[in-house]
Amino acid sequence: KAVSDLAEEVDMEPVKEVVATPLLHDTMQELAQPFGKINDWSKGECEAIPGKTMPNIQVVERDYKHIFHKMTALGPNVALKPSGTKGMSWSI
Repeated sequence: KAVSDLAEEVDMEPVKEVVATPLLHDTMQELAQPFGKINDWSKGECEAIPGKTMPNIQVVERDYKHIFHKMTALGPNVALKPSGTKGMSWSI
């Protein structure tokens, strides 16, 4: 809440940031590593290809004024679809 309050106080506009996300376990990206050998693009062992030989790169917009509201709100689909995590789900 303090971050949202401070962003409101200084009238901070939304900002765009570059985010790197890892190649996740048991995904097509991980399975694309031939013979399970992971070449290091930073050492010149292979070409740097986002999402294949290096992390996925994305640009995200962050609106710090509304971060508290976004993290504590339930969306309209909560009544329509089951919610859950880690293989468990429940209807609300």
